[in-house]
Amino acid sequence: MINAKLSYSVAKQCYENRQSLKKRISLALKLCLVFPKLAGEIESFFSATPARQFIMNLPGFRTCIYKQQVHRCFYRGSKHTERINFLKEHFQLLERYYCEPRLKEFYTASAAPLTICHGTAQVSFSIQYQHHISREGLLSLLLKINGIGLCRISFWITELNGRNTLCIGALQGGKDVIDEIREFTKLFWGIRPQIMALIALRIFAKSLNIQQIFTFSKKHLYSKKIAEKNTIDTLWDTQGATVIPASPFIKLELITPRKKLTDVPTHKRSLYKKRYAFLDNLEPILNTYFGSLVTQQSPVLNHSNAHTEDTPTQTTSHNIITLTYPKHISILETIEP
Repeated sequence: MINAKLSYSVAKQCYENRQSLKKRISLALKLCLVFPKLAGEIESFFSATPARQFIMNLPGFRTCIYKQQVHRCFYRGSKHTERINFLKEHFQLLERYYCEPRLKEFYTASAAPLTICHGTAQVSFSIQYQHHISREGLLSLLLKINGIGLCRISFWITELNGRNTLCIGALQGGKDVIDEIREFTKLFWGIRPQIMALIALRIFAKSLNIQQIFTFSKKHLYSKKIAEKNTIDTLWDTQGATVIPASPFIKLELITPRKKLTDVPTHKRSLYKKRYAFLDNLEPILNTYFGSLVTQQSPVLNHSNAHTEDTPTQTTSHNIITLTYPKHISILETIEP
């Protein structure tokens, strides 16, 4: 009887409007009959700390969490015991590294992004929670150019085989952004938005002492609609994918793979040198930004270099970085293949 009351109470909080009465009853029945311990477990967990209480009471969050738990979310065919462990371990690991105000910023999408001014474009990176990612993760990394979303990686962090693990549930591009993707790729010497987002995500993972990054093949993606139109397996192959036997997981390299210049056609080597020079300059900036979130300090992004013939220059203002490159970048000229 107590479980039935709790189940209906939770379902009513998830679906308060009378128009959603059908969904309310459906959820209440699932919680009462199919997952009889789930409501008590989740409510107890989120009442344990002020930060969790705040997050749970955000508009729509409780609804998303329960939908995620009573459906086979995160990846196709997930088990109930996995899903509740993913949820708990995600917040427990976040609490090891972030203070309460920072967690609130992530889950209210109010954390200041890192914005990089490059040429005429402003490229931003941010970590935030969005309700529409609730089926495939518990946070997302969002990449934008001039305020337009190009790529979003949905993920969660957990512990697998005794190791801190970041799991990628989905990687999606923006809608109707073909022109913006072309602009981005041209501006950054052929780097595609999804590769740039993965580079940033790896550096974010490093700030949390993540020891392995897992994802899923196309056939294990939660959304069949996304899977049908996706060439994600090809992308994972370029990121050092290794299939984990007897598991839905694929393991990615912790460090973004790079082609050796000797393996690059001669006519493209200049492009690759400029690309790698930019990434070498970007990495410490991302390290500082994501590291500052962990250490609970305001980012001090001061990596200014003297503007010499071979060195990109940076000017900083809070979380905004301006990168200016001389016409001929030769940072990697002396690096042997």
